[in-house]
Amino acid sequence: MKEVTIIPLDNYLDDEEVKLWLQGDPIQTEGMNGVEIYGKLFDIREKFYQWINRNMLEINYRILCQQTHRSSQQERITELQKVDRDILFKDMNGDQPSYSEDVIDPSFDKLCKFLDNQFSTGFYSALYTTHKETMDKQLEEQTLILNLFGVEQLYEVRLPGKLLTTNAPHIKDESPVWKVNAYYFLAEDFVLTAESRKSNAWAFIVTGLLIGIAIVSSILIKNRKN
Repeated sequence: MKEVTIIPLDNYLDDEEVKLWLQGDPIQTEGMNGVEIYGKLFDIREKFYQWINRNMLEINYRILCQQTHRSSQQERITELQKVDRDILFKDMNGDQPSYSEDVIDPSFDKLCKFLDNQFSTGFYSALYTTHKETMDKQLEEQTLILNLFGVEQLYEVRLPGKLLTTNAPHIKDESPVWKVNAYYFLAEDFVLTAESRKSNAWAFIVTGLLIGIAIVSSILIKNRKN
């Protein structure tokens, strides 16, 4: 069977859009009001969910191809190999808004019914009915990573001295705080950065001593002159 690949995110979003949507980028929204920010994010959101839905189709299609291959129905195997999945994705979505989270539901029913209509057959729906448990289990195993996107992790770092710089969105009692989820790491690593400076007590003591010595020396010199 023809290998099915996962569609990369940069097919739908450029680097700046990925940065803003997944990790946040105040530089891109500087000087924009709420309406302008909403419009910018809405467009990115639509393309992001198009990417998710497109990959869900790839996973469903791969599992369906594998099950079809096991059936030894050469006619069906051949027709699946000829399907242009970019066109299939557009035809299946139709006028349905691709940015809706509801569309993400990975249903084999929709795919099999669409292919049945496309090729004037009832084979694919019947195949799914017969092997539903197996195919659903494969889908669950191959999409386990999606469970991570509902989890948030709170990080708080206590640093010595005065906080100078950080990319943390929140500061609590001079400590940077990050609320991180899997979206931050979807496209690249996300590095938590913070820098502080601790006062050097010895430096203050030495400086004080030097000032004191200078004052005493100045007084002694004046007294000698007098």
